[in-house]
Amino acid sequence: MNTERRLTIGIILDTFPNVSETFILNHITGLIDAGHEVKIFAGQRGIVDKIHPDVVRYRLMDKTIYLPMQARGFGQLINLPSALMRMRDEPRLINSINIFRYGLGVLRLRALFGARYCIKEHIDVIHCHYGHIGWAFLCLKGILGVPMVTSFHGNEFKTYYGWGGFVYSRLFQQGDAIVANGLLERERLKRLGCPESKIVEIPEPLNDCSVKPREDILSERPVKILTVARLNKEKGVQYGLHAMANLRKRGYPVKYTVVGDGPWREELENKAESLGINDIVEFTGWLDQREVYKYFAQSDIFVLASIENRKFVETQGLVIQEAQIHGLGVVASNTGGVPQSVNHGEAGLLFEAGNAEDLTAKLQMLLDYPEVARGIAKAGMEYCKGRYSKSVTTSQMVALYNLLLDKQ
Repeated sequence: MNTERRLTIGIILDTFPNVSETFILNHITGLIDAGHEVKIFAGQRGIVDKIHPDVVRYRLMDKTIYLPMQARGFGQLINLPSALMRMRDEPRLINSINIFRYGLGVLRLRALFGARYCIKEHIDVIHCHYGHIGWAFLCLKGILGVPMVTSFHGNEFKTYYGWGGFVYSRLFQQGDAIVANGLLERERLKRLGCPESKIVEIPEPLNDCSVKPREDILSERPVKILTVARLNKEKGVQYGLHAMANLRKRGYPVKYTVVGDGPWREELENKAESLGINDIVEFTGWLDQREVYKYFAQSDIFVLASIENRKFVETQGLVIQEAQIHGLGVVASNTGGVPQSVNHGEAGLLFEAGNAEDLTAKLQMLLDYPEVARGIAKAGMEYCKGRYSKSVTTSQMVALYNLLLDKQ
């Protein structure tokens, strides 16, 4: 296996830049840090009023090509004749509508309108983020004659409900590798019919931080407890609020900061007021990563209280690793892929999902035994560095690319 060659990886995704998808950004910048070239193909431009500093630092907009006609609608059909006419100049594009070879994904027409931009670039490996992107762009594997890797991130399992196995069947058959971020996702992919031999487990990468182990958590009052999440029902912030009310009633001085925004924000603010704790709860709204990291650096304990339902499950919870790498004690719900992320009893604590009393008990244990909390926080930092850091996951990803190239 040639691990020294300099690769050019074509990254295909829906939106770039996207402030909520730091795991994709970390994948891209990790490859650049390792000496590889990246070309980004995006369906649409993201909102740039809050842009991650790495987008500027790595000049990623200069590496991004926006593919035309990626949205659904009549516009695609109106422009279909002109797109078909271009096939006369580039016969390889006929594969972009070969439904018999590449399945129903070609009917999205995303590859038809975007393939001619991709074939102009030298690419060694295609990497699609999200299953529906791999499904729609599968034909590029044949058009470009290069390996295709698709990373699943969890949303794919709710998009098509019981039809996922049918929708992704061609991708599973013809894609070269399917990346799962953990054991939970690996098992779900297997249930959808993905051959186990094609599943590669590589966690979502965490941006490497030069943070030293903290000796000061829980040394001051009030104790600062933090949650970073999209504010919807599934993220379970309501249970965090009930736990804060319980702690206050039991005489524990705490301050609870909730970073994020979403459809449940007003309801959660009203809940804090009804519980009589709005004076110790702060809702900050959306913040960029630099601002979020400041809150990590100032906090003692991190809480992720997600619940699972038919539409949602945490597959990894990258924010857990962000808390661990900053030296916080982590308490998270025992759901989905979270147990693997937390490493219960050693690098963090789990509580029963949806049970505010159990969350209160776990927080109370850390408050009563700060030395235990510091030991858990230190172990969490080491666990995170060894499994989730960008340098570790990038090495795993590059090894996968080289393995696929050597098989060609």
